[in-house]
Amino acid sequence: MDSNVNKSDRPEKKRWTVYSKQLLFLAPAAFVWVVTAIFIAPKLKQIWANAGGNGNPVFAGMDIMRESGWSILIGAAAILVLVEKFWTRWPRYRKHCIATLVFGLNFAVLLSLMILLVTAVDLMVAAGTVHFGGR
Repeated sequence: MDSNVNKSDRPEKKRWTVYSKQLLFLAPAAFVWVVTAIFIAPKLKQIWANAGGNGNPVFAGMDIMRESGWSILIGAAAILVLVEKFWTRWPRYRKHCIATLVFGLNFAVLLSLMILLVTAVDLMVAAGTVHFGGR
């Protein structure tokens, strides 16, 4: 039996398995970030403004992603389509590049949520609702 016949199907299957696995890995973080950007961040921004804050870079970053997120997503998809179509060596690097990108996005989401949490605690301390240490 000629084994070359089956090898032609592998890159096509591998392409979609790589992308689907990485999308599944990215989905929970993306969902949490969207919920945070829609429900939690606007409320914290309002509390921040009521407390007299001028603005916070965390809110600015979330606003930029919320306002232009679709453009960034479409641009990234276009780049992936062009790389898949025109770069013949891409299958060799596909899995590692996409995994690194997804890891970076997950890290960015976790970092922004941590900074948002620190900002919320700072707001509560400034408002006097939470006291740390002492009596």
